[in-house]
Amino acid sequence: MRYIKTGPTSAGLATFDQPLIELRHSINGVMTRANWGYTAWPLNVQGPPTCTTQDLTVAMGTHKSSAFTGIGTTSAPAKMFTVSVACPPDMRGNIAGVGASLVKIGYRFSAPAGLAVPAQGVIVLSSGSTATGIGLQLKDAAAVPLQFETLYPLTGYDYKNGTNFAIVLQAAYYQTSATVGPGTANAVVTFTLNYQ
Repeated sequence: MRYIKTGPTSAGLATFDQPLIELRHSINGVMTRANWGYTAWPLNVQGPPTCTTQDLTVAMGTHKSSAFTGIGTTSAPAKMFTVSVACPPDMRGNIAGVGASLVKIGYRFSAPAGLAVPAQGVIVLSSGSTATGIGLQLKDAAAVPLQFETLYPLTGYDYKNGTNFAIVLQAAYYQTSATVGPGTANAVVTFTLNYQ
């Protein structure tokens, strides 16, 4: 018995019923038969190997509103954190739309709540936040403001052995209005991997 692919597949557990099998044999010239009933044959289809990362929470700490002295000033020091990406060996041919021609992997960041100051990598706080007059600024390890919805490369992927990547970033609160009001200041960023 074997499974045959007949169309697009997705990960998950599938169960097939084995049809009734009739076994016939002869004993001293008399035909007898034994019936086998339906048997469930489970098939666990695993998804293709792709790069993986985990949800990440960055604790920004507590800052006084008096620390902000004008539009464009930021909380200090910036909070450093790392987005870890693990890419397994030989993903070629396993990613829909890429096939055996996988040559590069990239990533981008999105801001579900929107951008406050796009050129400076400042995003709008989440709707449940109560602080006013600030946004959250993200920069790379070299203190260059992150450009949202821009594809950044993950260079050096080794398709034979796999590769682990560490994307070092820094975050700080950024004053966006003339006055800063106290309260909670949370933000959400979406991280997306791109295969080409």
